[in-house]
Amino acid sequence: MSSKNHKVSIQDVAEHPNAACVHWHGDYLSMLCPFHDDREPSLLVYPTYFICKAASCSRRGTLQTLLTQLEHWQTSVEETPMLVVKWAAVLGTEGNPTDQFLAQACAAADHPGVRLWYKRRGLEGLIEKCQLGWWRGWYVTPVFDEGGKCQRVILRAGPTLEGLAPRYVVSPGPAMLYIPDWGLLHTRPRFMFFPFGVYDALTLCKLRLPCATGAGPCTDLSLDLLDEYRRYICIVPDGSPPEEASKALRAVKELGWRGKIVKLNYSVGIKDANDFLQKGKEKDLEKQLARWCYD
Repeated sequence: MSSKNHKVSIQDVAEHPNAACVHWHGDYLSMLCPFHDDREPSLLVYPTYFICKAASCSRRGTLQTLLTQLEHWQTSVEETPMLVVKWAAVLGTEGNPTDQFLAQACAAADHPGVRLWYKRRGLEGLIEKCQLGWWRGWYVTPVFDEGGKCQRVILRAGPTLEGLAPRYVVSPGPAMLYIPDWGLLHTRPRFMFFPFGVYDALTLCKLRLPCATGAGPCTDLSLDLLDEYRRYICIVPDGSPPEEASKALRAVKELGWRGKIVKLNYSVGIKDANDFLQKGKEKDLEKQLARWCYD
């Protein structure tokens, strides 16, 4: 949100919980106008100003003026950015995320503000490969089956939704694994890593390591979904909370000969695999994981 010393950006507007029907068009966006009773998106927002194209309104001004109006604007429009996601806007009749939704989310990733967020996590190079995106304040990770069909979608709350909405939300559907690169499972068949969370899985994917995680809560190990994989399964718990280490130990017992625990050398400010990328320590992470690669 804005403050006296914060210059309002177009990303602040896009991620505001009251911004409705947001669609990116390259470096600008369209949305419902909060200055009048708008039924079709008529407001165009550019990096430094906004203008309403509705003849009955024609309002224009600074992004600060727009953000102030959004702070006091309440809308009942169904497509409003959702603190509780209304899945009807995402899923088709078969219960899978629609092609239209995925295309919209992927297109939004071209916006510099969205791309910068992924870059800060060290994942910019996977945006196109893994079809990462953004949608109404949520960062989007689609979950594909081995045939390339999107079955579920994992939403991660963006900065302006943090504290207002759950950090992660997963679309309804059958239990399944999130595997960022199915090809790696076939080219490196003797082992796979199982970190705690989608962005940690993407981190290992960037290192060209076969991996999977639960397409559900971040600590969901989904061990029953690993039955078909007769290989070493290297569980990678986060450095905190300590409960994750206990869950990893239980998982290794259940997996039998396949189960192994990867104990990363965490340090101050680094509590999971993705933190290594964010701190510029990719080579350190790669070196630590190398000894677990049995092929």
